[in-house]
Amino acid sequence: MTGQLTTQVLIPFTSDDATGLGGNQLQLELDRTFASLGLGKRRLKLYPAVNAKVVASIGTVVKGSSQFEEIEREAILFSGSTTAGTRRPVIQLATLVTFGATFDREGNFINPSFSIVDGVLTASEETFGSVIINYRTSFLQIDYEGEDTSGGKGLAFDLGTVLCFFNGSVAQLTIAPGDFDEDEGTVLYEIISEAVANEDGLFEKPPKWTGQPGSPTFGGGQPDGNKANQLHERIHETGYITDQSSVFTRTQFVPPAKPFNSSGFAEVKKLRVATVGAGGLTQDQLDSSGAQSAIASAETRLV
Repeated sequence: MTGQLTTQVLIPFTSDDATGLGGNQLQLELDRTFASLGLGKRRLKLYPAVNAKVVASIGTVVKGSSQFEEIEREAILFSGSTTAGTRRPVIQLATLVTFGATFDREGNFINPSFSIVDGVLTASEETFGSVIINYRTSFLQIDYEGEDTSGGKGLAFDLGTVLCFFNGSVAQLTIAPGDFDEDEGTVLYEIISEAVANEDGLFEKPPKWTGQPGSPTFGGGQPDGNKANQLHERIHETGYITDQSSVFTRTQFVPPAKPFNSSGFAEVKKLRVATVGAGGLTQDQLDSSGAQSAIASAETRLV
């Protein structure tokens, strides 16, 4: 037996409506229909279209317009509750069809009614079963641009994280290098540092430490050369180059190991430039003005 319900429910919603979140938290994702905004730029969608505070850890963000989006044939499972989560906040429910029979906790067939309460799909009683729905949701358009590190030439960008805040809810999205181009690019360089790991924890690598028993020591809080130690490489920044010789970067926060700025030594960053052939890097890419500009800029960030 298959029960069917078709209904039209209008839900008042404004950009300042806190109840518009319903059972859904803020959701932030890439709008992949806009792949041609240019290197270092990306369009995002914030669900639902609330008047959130939007910031970026690196680069800039600009809030755009609120828009509607139609979601078709989404399967929703009720597991003994009166509410069920949808992939997006529901602004307007167009159609709802039960997928097979629905039951109560005793296994009896029931025919509940459904509605939208504060943006949440709600059944009139506790329900086990599935429904297929078509509905309307909303999103806020956000344009992101990374920080240009090529002197305004648009050849190299540092990328960051976009964060949205609204009434205690937070959504964040880290912009990855591959998000900017269908070609995810080839590694051009990496800024790295080294640490020493053993059973006592993670330590900044002393300048003269070799890892061998009897290795020079530099006071308290430094790795014991007589213990089993392993050299640990940390990547602070990666530069990528595309087939068009445009460069974009991804930075990663690396917490300092102990001791940091004590015992006469500290974190030491190094620049490692990829060699021709590594990962498909060509000589033309390495010799391009974009690559050389990005490498020169990276050298200034080793301190």
